[in-house]
Amino acid sequence: MYLKQLIEWLEKQDPEAVVKDGFGSPHSDRGHYENLGFNPVEETTFGAMLENARSALGATFEGYKGGDYTMHEYTDCFIGRYSECGESVTSAHMQLWHLTATNPGQSKRKAKGKHDMNLMELIEDGLKRHGYDGLFYESQCACKIGDIYPCGGEINGCEPGVFVDGPCDSCCGGAPCDFHIGKKD
Repeated sequence: MYLKQLIEWLEKQDPEAVVKDGFGSPHSDRGHYENLGFNPVEETTFGAMLENARSALGATFEGYKGGDYTMHEYTDCFIGRYSECGESVTSAHMQLWHLTATNPGQSKRKAKGKHDMNLMELIEDGLKRHGYDGLFYESQCACKIGDIYPCGGEINGCEPGVFVDGPCDSCCGGAPCDFHIGKKD
């Protein structure tokens, strides 16, 4: 994802909302120094991530083995420590942040602490809190809460959705299924 796209998306989010597994300060990525890396953080806000992303625009960082690299709108973004090759920022990160976002005034989970949940539990929790029944990838597949991501395939194109009526000819590889997930009206 380009820095420009990341900033534009973050500008549309609630700056006070707290998210899990976000990012902090910027630096040159270890994998390709001309790319932008952000230090991973366990918990942050959309506002703090936006501030860090904006601070990188036009900034020059030293590469891990030397050299100066200036970041621009079309610089690819990664999340990883300065000494490590980062992971590309994708729509999956945005979905996770969106689904796990909480306002500071909201009560903490009682059954499990925030930090005790795994990724699938976080996704399911976020889907429930926002009124969704599962995930879907248009005309390809769908999964429901309680059985998220059973295919083990690529999750980047998945969107949150709700149960809908529909034919069973274009999802799940044509295999029969007992539910359909689609866009929420």
